[in-house]
Amino acid sequence: MKTRKEELQHLLKQFQQNIDVLAALNKSIIIKNSDGYFKVGLHEIICCESHNSSVTYFLTDKRKLFASVSLKQCEQILQHNNFFRVHQKHIVNLQHVINYKPDKDGGELTLIENNKVKVARMRKEDFIHRLYASSING
Repeated sequence: MKTRKEELQHLLKQFQQNIDVLAALNKSIIIKNSDGYFKVGLHEIICCESHNSSVTYFLTDKRKLFASVSLKQCEQILQHNNFFRVHQKHIVNLQHVINYKPDKDGGELTLIENNKVKVARMRKEDFIHRLYASSING
């Protein structure tokens, strides 16, 4: 059973996470490609997928934006904003995770728009921790 202090710490953590989610709704990035500069809200990004030296951003309005950047550059920008690199090819927005089915190889995520993404075995435990941390019951 939790002590009063532990319960208050838990509620404070949940409150801070809710503030972080709300703050992310107001944050955006600029994605530059051959068609120009696109201002995209972080909450609109479902996931990012690497292809050699470029990245595809999958958005909630079903658009796909291509950019000539590395996934590592995307990770550096997005990692503190409720995004997590689940595999060498994918970064996901934790707010858009619908289901996670773990297995011995890491598992598979289902994101909104029914996007399926593999989770690397080496990232499985960290992913579960971050997924819980991003929810109000974490």
